[in-house]
Amino acid sequence: MSWFLVLVLWVFASVVTIGLHRRLSQVTRLRTIGQRATGIVIGHKPDLSGATTIYTALIMFSTQQGHKQETEARVGLSIPTPTKGTEVSIIYDPSNPADCFIETSFEQSGGYVLVIIFWLVAIVSLVFVIAW
Repeated sequence: MSWFLVLVLWVFASVVTIGLHRRLSQVTRLRTIGQRATGIVIGHKPDLSGATTIYTALIMFSTQQGHKQETEARVGLSIPTPTKGTEVSIIYDPSNPADCFIETSFEQSGGYVLVIIFWLVAIVSLVFVIAW
């Protein structure tokens, strides 16, 4: 294993950590101030700007005041999930209901697990380079 590969792994782990930290801080903020609601997936919006197509779920839900809200949920995947017509649990900002996310296990702990895995790989690779 070369120093270049270790450097690439460390840069990748750093970028992933920063991105996940931003995402999880937004989720934590909404968990603190947000309201829970049940929504329904009414479609998907494709983002064709990158190397692969990323689909964002379009959801409709009612706020606690009874107002209907249609918005994009903060779930972007390369396949359109959850499927159209699926009921989903969401958390939204009462002062801005368009600011919401679909509650998934990733938001609960998956992001932290991913960061730990990336950093373990980076550290192990550094140990191998130093030992060889």
